[in-house]
Order: sequence, then C-alpha cells, then structure tokens
Amino acid sequence: SGMGLFQLVMTVFSLAITFSSAGIKLATTRVAVEISTLNKNDMNKSVSMCVTYAGICGCLIGMILFIFSDFVAKYWIADSQTSLPLRILSLSLPFIAMSSALGGYFTAIEKIPQFSSVQLIEQIFRITVIVLLITNLKITNPFYSCISVVAGMTAAEIFSFTLSSFLKLKTAPPETNKPHIDLLRIL
Repeated sequence: SGMGLFQLVMTVFSLAITFSSAGIKLATTRVAVEISTLNKNDMNKSVSMCVTYAGICGCLIGMILFIFSDFVAKYWIADSQTSLPLRILSLSLPFIAMSSALGGYFTAIEKIPQFSSVQLIEQIFRITVIVLLITNLKITNPFYSCISVVAGMTAAEIFSFTLSSFLKLKTAPPETNKPHIDLLRIL
C-alpha cells in the first residue's frame, strides 16, 4: 500500500515537474552554444538568467502544487493522505528546474562527465537519506514510509542543485562586459 501511495503521488509530481522545467534544459543548451559560437554575450550572465527563469517557473508551479495539494489529493487522486507528500515534493520543484537549466549549460560546454558525477552523488545521497529516515525512525506505517521517501527525494534535489552550482562556479568562464542574452531568446 505504501508503494501504491507513492505511485499516486509521483504521477501528480511528474506532471508538476513537466510544467516547472519543460524546455529549460534545451533552451539553456541552445543559449550557451550560441554564446560560445558567436561570442556576443556574456556566458555567466546569460546562464544565470536561464537559471533564474527556471527558478521562477519552479517556484510558481511549486506554490500552485503546495496550495492546491489538498484539492489534488481529494479530487484527482481520491486519497487525502497524498496531500502532505505533495506539499513536501513541491518544495523541490524550483531546485529541479534550476538543476535542469544547469544541466543544459554543462551539456553545451561539454562537461557531461562532471555533471553525471553530480547526478550519481545525488542518487547516493537520496538513497542514504531515505534509508536513514526509514531505519532510524523505525517506520512501519506506509504513510510515514512515503513521507520518508519524498523527504529524501526533496533533500537530494536541493543537495544536487547545490553541487551543480559549485560545479558551475568552478567551470565558469571569466566574466566580460558583454550584455546577457535577451530573455526572448530563452523563451
């Protein structure tokens, strides 16, 4: 029953991820490739604009999911227990969206192995947090198991974004006086 509850939550969460980050990885990749080829704009400012745009979209969709989690749990999923897991997962949406934008940047500058390492570390962190939560709290209730899993997922997304941000700082080209790319190009 815990896996069923988790699957119901993940169905709605997957839709929220789509709305919060759809297209931003491709847009950031295109922007970064264009900048490195034409060299008319500042890479750092432009990628920061992409990440900011992604963060705003993620925050907006996260707030919508957080506010309407009771409604979604009651009328879409037909299980009121899914409201709290949805609220917890809504906190990760801005970080997922911003990580997606950074993923596009790393793809464009050909730092895929380094970004893949960040994703691997994220998975290890996620598994560790979930196992620690379930075993240390001695959880046997399916609802609390689901809460532990979504809490671990949220913590892992925040951790992954933090690592990706450090990697971006490490790989960022020097700042220039060139302008950032126009927001319409990102959109």
